[in-house]
Amino acid sequence: MEAVVVVLMIVAVVNFWLKLTFVKPWQVWAFAALAAGFVYAMQPLAIMQSKTQLIDALRNPALMQDIALIISLEVVLEMAFCLWATRYYTHDELRPRTRWIFHLLRLFPGILVFPVLFVVLTNVIFVLPGWNFHLIALLVAVAVILVTITGELVLRHLLPEKSLRLELLFIGNVVVALLGIVATVNGRTAVEGTDKVNWLALVGILAIILVFTLIGMAYYKIMLKRKRDNNQ
Repeated sequence: MEAVVVVLMIVAVVNFWLKLTFVKPWQVWAFAALAAGFVYAMQPLAIMQSKTQLIDALRNPALMQDIALIISLEVVLEMAFCLWATRYYTHDELRPRTRWIFHLLRLFPGILVFPVLFVVLTNVIFVLPGWNFHLIALLVAVAVILVTITGELVLRHLLPEKSLRLELLFIGNVVVALLGIVATVNGRTAVEGTDKVNWLALVGILAIILVFTLIGMAYYKIMLKRKRDNNQ
């Protein structure tokens, strides 16, 4: 399970770098400074941790459910950004509301990177026993700034096409969602298995899916008709 968590953290960091490729350079520096400030602020809490506590945390079902909620929130917001960015970069005429939503989603750097930074700081403290804790936190904070800026520049240089970066960001969040399911469930099913089918609940779910599908189709046709009328 620890290996799954490590892979999840690596993917979360890569997604963080990819997201920063869509903001302005000064915003990259601002996010890097925010991450570094978080690392330094977490120093008092990090020195209170132990390897046993971290392992126990990974085996705590209640904590894993909370982490699953955080992962779900990040995945939803990042996927929404990918969809809105596709409209923003491919359409010339956009409503002000669409632009505002895109800019707000673009300014969301991600949540998972902060738990990753906390784990990194804690492990560095384990590796450097006897060092001054404030000095360790300061060095890690500086390293976070350098790694954040360098990672963003490297990805921007290797992937100059925004469309390709959007696709990778979307796929990365799908991977995060899948790994999050494996990591947070922790080898156990979330509900007890049963061989009975609640037909009323099943019919209700199908009805809800059908209703919202029809609403979406109707809304799409109305908007398409309005667009055609405006063009004429």
